[in-house]
Amino acid sequence: MGLDCGRLYSKGSNSAGQCGIGSEEYRVTGPRLIRLPPVLDVWFGEGAWFANTTRGLYSWGLNSSYVLGIGEDRRRCAGCIHVLQKIVHSHEFWMARLRDKHAR
Repeated sequence: MGLDCGRLYSKGSNSAGQCGIGSEEYRVTGPRLIRLPPVLDVWFGEGAWFANTTRGLYSWGLNSSYVLGIGEDRRRCAGCIHVLQKIVHSHEFWMARLRDKHAR
């Protein structure tokens, strides 16, 4: 990943959609622009990428254990997903699961 003046570029392995280009192409050679609003910050965790943009939070990559914040636990390769509204749902889901676990 590379960030240049608010534009984000990616290359490398794309086996779980981690390049954010919206295709199932296994490997991305050469930098490719990820289609996002201007990016302010970007971070990575557990095979997933997150970008804070001027229009909210986006996620892409490996979606194990609901990590992308899209309210489902299945592998995706759909490119960047706007998750600003869905993060609240995901947080509430996990907080409810933690309460249930500790109540037992």
